[in-house]
Amino acid sequence: MGISKKTKAVLFGLVYGSNLLSAFFLWLCGVYGNIMLGILLIVFYRLSLWSAPFLVSVICQLPSVPRIPFNKKLLYNLFHLILCGMLFLLCYLLFGNWY
Repeated sequence: MGISKKTKAVLFGLVYGSNLLSAFFLWLCGVYGNIMLGILLIVFYRLSLWSAPFLVSVICQLPSVPRIPFNKKLLYNLFHLILCGMLFLLCYLLFGNWY
């Protein structure tokens, strides 16, 4: 039983979105001076930042409905890992927090 492309898109959106939203909320905490919430968000942001490449690799290796050859899965995984790195850089450039 495979997973559809829509399900994979939702899972990728959750991984990338959680990272981007936690960086944005952390930036807002810095702007408004909410230290306690900022400390909690640093923990969540670090978890999302460092677990994103692993989660992206796991999502890329999930079996899909139309069977995909291994070399295309590997290129797909590499593309998403590069996209993950670009997202980390974007969070740093937009919000200035790299924890």
